Amino acid sequence: RRPACMRAFRRLHSLLRSSSVRQFAIAAHTAPPVPALAVAARARPGASRGGAWGSWVDSARFHTAAAASPSPLGALARRVRALRVSPGLERHPARHLRAASTRVATRTRAASRDPQAADEGSIIQPPSPSAPHRGGAAYEPDDGVYGSSHKRPMGKSRSGDAFVTQGLGSRAYLRVIGLGTDTDGAEAAPSVLLFTDAKRYTFNVGEGFQRFAVEHGVNVRRLSHVFLTRVCGRTAGGLVGMLLTVADDTYAANGEKFDELDESDKETKAPPTLHVHGPPRTERLMSAVDALVGGRGVRTVRRPFPLMPSQMQMGESKSKSRGWMPALDDGVVTVTPVVVAPNPIGPLGPLNASSVPPPAKRAKGTFGAFTFGADASVPAEEAESACYHVQLCGMPGKFDPVKAEALGVPRGKMRGQLVRGEDVTLDDGRVVKSSDVVGEAQRGARFIVVDCPTSAHLRELSDSKSPAGAALAKLAEGDGTPEGAEKIGDLACVVHLAPADVASSEEYRRWMETCEAFKNSGPNGKSGPAVRHLLVNQRETKGAPVFRSAAKVNARLHLVDPTCFPEPARGRAEDVAEFEAAVKEATERARRVTAGTNDAFAANVFAGINGASYTLWPKHKVGLDLTNAPAQETNEAMRADLDRAALEGSVAAAEAARIAKIAGNGADADAELDVPPGLAAMNEGDAEIIFLGTGSSAPAKYRNVTGIVVDQKDKGSVFVDTGEGTLGQLVRCVGVDAADDIVRRLKCVWISHIHADHHVGLPTILARRRALLGSNCSGADPVTVVGPKDLRRFLNAYNAVEPLHARFVDCRATLEAEWNRGKEEEDGEGVVGTTNAPNSSNVGGLSNNPGSSSFDWGDSLSHVRDACAALGLRRMVSTPVVHCAHAFALTLESEATCAETGEGWKLVYSGDTRPCSNVTDAARGATVLVHEATFEDGMEEDAIKKRHSTVGEAVKVGNDAGAYRTVLTHFSQRYPKVPAFKGGQRVGVAFDLMRLDFKTGLPRVPSFLEAARSLFPEEEDAETPAKESAP
Repeated sequence: RRPACMRAFRRLHSLLRSSSVRQFAIAAHTAPPVPALAVAARARPGASRGGAWGSWVDSARFHTAAAASPSPLGALARRVRALRVSPGLERHPARHLRAASTRVATRTRAASRDPQAADEGSIIQPPSPSAPHRGGAAYEPDDGVYGSSHKRPMGKSRSGDAFVTQGLGSRAYLRVIGLGTDTDGAEAAPSVLLFTDAKRYTFNVGEGFQRFAVEHGVNVRRLSHVFLTRVCGRTAGGLVGMLLTVADDTYAANGEKFDELDESDKETKAPPTLHVHGPPRTERLMSAVDALVGGRGVRTVRRPFPLMPSQMQMGESKSKSRGWMPALDDGVVTVTPVVVAPNPIGPLGPLNASSVPPPAKRAKGTFGAFTFGADASVPAEEAESACYHVQLCGMPGKFDPVKAEALGVPRGKMRGQLVRGEDVTLDDGRVVKSSDVVGEAQRGARFIVVDCPTSAHLRELSDSKSPAGAALAKLAEGDGTPEGAEKIGDLACVVHLAPADVASSEEYRRWMETCEAFKNSGPNGKSGPAVRHLLVNQRETKGAPVFRSAAKVNARLHLVDPTCFPEPARGRAEDVAEFEAAVKEATERARRVTAGTNDAFAANVFAGINGASYTLWPKHKVGLDLTNAPAQETNEAMRADLDRAALEGSVAAAEAARIAKIAGNGADADAELDVPPGLAAMNEGDAEIIFLGTGSSAPAKYRNVTGIVVDQKDKGSVFVDTGEGTLGQLVRCVGVDAADDIVRRLKCVWISHIHADHHVGLPTILARRRALLGSNCSGADPVTVVGPKDLRRFLNAYNAVEPLHARFVDCRATLEAEWNRGKEEEDGEGVVGTTNAPNSSNVGGLSNNPGSSSFDWGDSLSHVRDACAALGLRRMVSTPVVHCAHAFALTLESEATCAETGEGWKLVYSGDTRPCSNVTDAARGATVLVHEATFEDGMEEDAIKKRHSTVGEAVKVGNDAGAYRTVLTHFSQRYPKVPAFKGGQRVGVAFDLMRLDFKTGLPRVPSFLEAARSLFPEEEDAETPAKESAP
């Protein structure tokens, strides 16, 4: 019977996540008490209600036989047989059954301590059918109905002790993720992770969140709730990438792909659901996210909360006053938001408009350029923010079996009742109270996350008469939890995410010290335990690198060529010494504070160093813990094992050999070539290529996802693909001021295809440009964004979150044929051809002939021509390639730089593709071909399957095209090393933050190969997953 029982139990687990769970729940709820496992064993997806219930007697007989086993499996079966369901099951069946499954597992663990008590005391009696169901009396896990009255079903003491549940587990702690603290917050706001045994929560998930998780071993698949402090790219830029990675990893763990699954399997094998909470505009944000992740097996739940307290479903607190109700109460935490809105008008109109506005539409039959974000009511940074008050559930008192034995309480059901806080009557008539044998329950700790992005938000929070200030003050009175002030725990810490210019002001420090919500009340009106404050901003963290593994690679590459590989910022000896002194001082002060020797306010303000933890449970470990904060090293220390002279000698020798071979063997396709006249006529600084991401698929320790900038200081800049974190990488490469200058001069963005690793960072860049232009934005031309057609839908949806001030042009409007027309046609009539059906003669869903065109694109090309004129380019041509539908390569041709020959420079970027003639033809005579090389040689089968290129194939394309230089990029994230390949005397390998000046860097790039290879031992595996550590 053991295999049958295990199959039945697995079936129950499957039903908890499948569409047939409702049928199982209704069957178990409407009939007499029945072994739930038996019903699960009989239920089948798509079966009728009667079919699942009709043979329950036979199922019960089967289950009884299985439960009779004396083995641990039999004990587990008895736990499942005891399972009953609550009256709210019909409304939320899956949620109730997940909670019931958790209770079964909890009691199974309890059986190892007291098997008899666990056996007899674990039966949950079904409610009487005639008993009235009081709304909210039965807790509904993850209900998410804001303003409803939630009460947990277990653990409440009748004697009035602190409210407790079984949900917290053995530990709970916060971890600071200082995203943006090394880039002055350009692309991301910091995040805070809350870890418990049962669940994990994060406050903000900005760009780089996933990369931090990979480097530090944080399992993002276990995240259940995301809370946004603001609705913008800085706080949610990493959401799309994280969702797609979680989904892909979930299916890949079973060796499957979402697109290949049956419809039933897509539901039962789907990744965990992620709940996203935030102010009203969260609804708009998630509509934009769905435009990218919809249909990919991703499961999200939108949970926007109202803007003002008066709009909440108001509940009555224990003090009989009307107050806020929690946004989430799941048995582990109670989270209450406080929205700070200094201006009732947001970037795109009233802030309380949570519904998604209808997408902008163009006239029927028109396929011309489309402009987003022409007007904004107020700057995006002045819109609403949210603070969060978080109350952890309490822990039950410890059961004392010695006292129970002395009082004559028999083992079994009565002891189980006492543990649950119920009083029992013995056979001799004596009443034993729960408090007689169970210790006092311990209240859970509290913490607050505060995001105050501007001084206007600070004035709103510090004004006790403002809605936000009044709501924040009432949190200490118990309005943030259903239990009231007498049941909430002590406030442990406040995490401040305000930028440095706000958090370091005298007004902010004064507010921190005087705010009543940041104080604990003791008995008899005395002050309670001191509250710790963690300030997470660049000034407090000393700008230390967030991604240390990547910084180490760049520090070592700096010895290969200091011009092409800039040294990481904040890596000087004095910078690291300043950081180490701050960590040491904070550690010593935290130790003194924990010991209770100093409770002064100044002694309780700490720098929220990246990776720092704050333990909330167990109680004897409460406090700041910096042991897991990454240690910083100087740039010299990170390359101390390298021989500088040997590296410089290697590069010098390779360069001398290269020059000697110029035109030495004209018959060899791989031979070194003379410098093209257009390149020779250029001056240093005229143009450069900056590689901001050179990895594939998802951000990783050593390589970020694809991002390239072609910058001409006197003309403007072009972004070519903008994966997540592109803006932050630009800041790390050139500094904040230079990065802002490049973004301010941005004329065009070109996106190769719709895969998220090539464009998720685009909204942040566009929003940054708009913020930099400020009041001058309305007079500036919108940025021309050239991309695949599906990108327009995403930009249109995201523009409802924050205005982008961009003009979209379909890549198909920039095909070779459009440039060859020689004139612009004003009015298009829609489809004029039928070349979109993918077949063997098509590339990427378009005709294999790069000169073909299917639409009349109206004024699209005229806007591209304007951008080209500003950039000093003749043409910007898109070419279909072999990857996915609407995937393209790019050709940039400059105006003449050589007066004698009339030649300029030519850059070709392959995008993601298999080797194809379209790219080879486009790259004929190119100054530089940037070609993807996802797979190493020998992995051709994988490359064909996923429509990518191997290193050798990419080198061959460059040689066949006669390109002066071929630079390889888009590598697998498995290794940081330089790939091995045959031939390729004109080939270079791209690294993150590599800068190639056309005049001085591009000719020398092949000479870096051998020196760079020596930096990365063959056996070094970049992506060995780090183990998740806890304080």
